[in-house]
Parts: sequence; C-alpha cells; structure tokens
Amino acid sequence: MGENMKKIVFTFALVAVMCLCSATATLAGKERERFDFRTVSFPNDTFTQLLGINDSETIAGYHGAASNVGFVFSFRSNFALENFPNSAQTQVIGINNQGYTDGFYIDNAGTNHGFLDINGTFTTVDFPGTTLNQLLGLNNLEQAAGYYADAAGIDHPYIFDHKGGVFSVITIPAAVGGAQATGINDNGSISGFYIDSAGKNHGFLISKGEFKTLDFPGQRSRRRSA
Repeated sequence: MGENMKKIVFTFALVAVMCLCSATATLAGKERERFDFRTVSFPNDTFTQLLGINDSETIAGYHGAASNVGFVFSFRSNFALENFPNSAQTQVIGINNQGYTDGFYIDNAGTNHGFLDINGTFTTVDFPGTTLNQLLGLNNLEQAAGYYADAAGIDHPYIFDHKGGVFSVITIPAAVGGAQATGINDNGSISGFYIDSAGKNHGFLISKGEFKTLDFPGQRSRRRSA
C-alpha cells in the first residue's frame, strides 16, 4: 500500500508541474498578445518624446530638440498641437481621462512656468516667489504633481490642487540635493525621486500617508550630472 501511495503522490506532482507549465505558457502568450510596440514620430522631425498617457491611450508629449513644441497624440486623430499662448517653448507632460493636461512652458524671457490646460483654458501655475516650475503628472481630480526650484537651484516637490488653488509642498528630510513629484493618482498616492547628500537618485512613493524609498534591487543609484 505504501508503494501505491508513492505512485499516487508522484503522479499528482507530475500533473501539477504540467498544469503550472501550461498556465505559464498561456500567461506568456497573453503578454505577447497584449503588447504591441509602435514608433511614434512627429512628421518631418527627428526628435519626439511621449511623456504621459490616459486610459483612452491619448498621449501627451512634445517634439523639437532646439525649440520644444507640445502636442497631444491619439491613434485615431494623430497629432494636435498644444502650446501655452505666446510661449517660446512648451512641453505637455501629464494627461488625465478628461483630456486635461499639464506641463511647463518657457516665456520669451527664458523663465520656466508650470501650466494646466483645463478644457482649453490655460492657467500658469507657479509656486509663489519662484521663477522655475514644472508640472509633471495630473490625476482626474485636477491635482497636479510637480516642483519648483529655489534660489540655490534646489528642487522642491509639491502637489497643486487646481479646484482649491492650493499648493502642498512635500518635505523629504533625506532630499539634500532636491526632489521632484512626478505622478499622482486618484487615490492621492504620489511618486517621484529625490537626491541624497551623496548626489544619488532614489525613487519614492507616498501612499496612505506612508513614505517609501524605492530603489531597483542590486542597482546603484545614478549620481546627478552637473
């Protein structure tokens, strides 16, 4: 009877391994079917960057290396130019499910300003008393993630609530070299990166009031270039 039990256990284990292999192969097949890589280039230009995407696969970005020109791209309607009025350069970076966007523009004096485009209405977003701002991510509640640079050139991350017109500065004690908030979701979770006292970059996540440093396992953080 002991021998029979051994055979049963062995058979069961073999079937389990076969099922696992089959499930893995099926999952791998689904992943291959899910992803379709396409190159998107602005017509007659050799420089294109895509920076944000919403659930409808409408994409925010810009083209032009020497002079940045913002756009919104969709696979149905292709490129639609989007630039802050009378700006010298514009980068469109974040986009939410309503099609509202954020980013930054450079005025004719060379100053960087954050901006929001809410249903075609452009608004400058600058933290009070600063001369360099960028907005980098936007959720469906019209809350934008970004940063400002102080007089010493150190970046400080913040969240701007468009509906309330309120800035919330994020203080990270270890961010001696500065930090940027790059994304925010509808739950209020915030992502970004900071630079420590040794000049090394670290990713971070703030979720449910908890701050976490996120560094890819086994990788050295890249030092910020001068």
